[in-house]
Amino acid sequence: MGRSSAKWRNSFFKLCGISLMLPALFSTSAKAEADRVYSSTNHNTQLVELYTSQGCSSCPPADHWLTQWKQHPKLWSEVIPVAFHVDYWDWIGWQDRFASPAFGLRQRTHKKQGAIKSVYTPGFVVDGKEWRGWFEGRQLPPPLHKQGTLTAELNDQRITFRYQNEEQPLTSNLQIQVVLLGFDLETPVLRGENTNRTLKEDFVVLWYTAADDDSSWSFALPDRSSLPTQKLGFAAWTTLRGSGRPLQVVGGTL
Repeated sequence: MGRSSAKWRNSFFKLCGISLMLPALFSTSAKAEADRVYSSTNHNTQLVELYTSQGCSSCPPADHWLTQWKQHPKLWSEVIPVAFHVDYWDWIGWQDRFASPAFGLRQRTHKKQGAIKSVYTPGFVVDGKEWRGWFEGRQLPPPLHKQGTLTAELNDQRITFRYQNEEQPLTSNLQIQVVLLGFDLETPVLRGENTNRTLKEDFVVLWYTAADDDSSWSFALPDRSSLPTQKLGFAAWTTLRGSGRPLQVVGGTL
């Protein structure tokens, strides 16, 4: 990886780390109309998490499978994929420029909560539960029932979320998790298990934050000029604190 890529990786995930520890909540924008509005659907949208690494020779096929969702008619309405690049394979010889210790921690948290049996790549978690069907060429499992409505309003570089749930009272244990996704990313790999391969990746998590509240949250998004691609999307999901199962999911292109 060249110096410029390394510089971006170090500085950007330093920012990401701060965001994870201090979510930096902001008050709702005073603008009367949002630039764009997104809303969850009644399709029980599935959240598909892939844990992957550029240092893992078994991961490119899983990355390619995720890429195929870009043109799928069910994207965003019924399926929202996200790719968390973990850093625990960096020691093999190649530093994944999209990896963050926070993403490996998230995967280990899934294990601690009993959602997955072990930590490995490529690893899939669908609606908060381990899914090994990809290795056998299976279709995604039936979606879990989602609750309530999650909306997002984009105003310039600020995104505001609201969650409403008529099925059960709102609780202070509610949490939202938000990721910024990058598309059409290419990385020539010079060392490690994928030496001399150019990896093409989509739905790559470039920024990740989480916050607790009762029903509404607002975040300042990173400056686009600091990102490795201008083809971006986002995903957000609500959970109960301590649970990996999403109550509701929303996402789209930016």
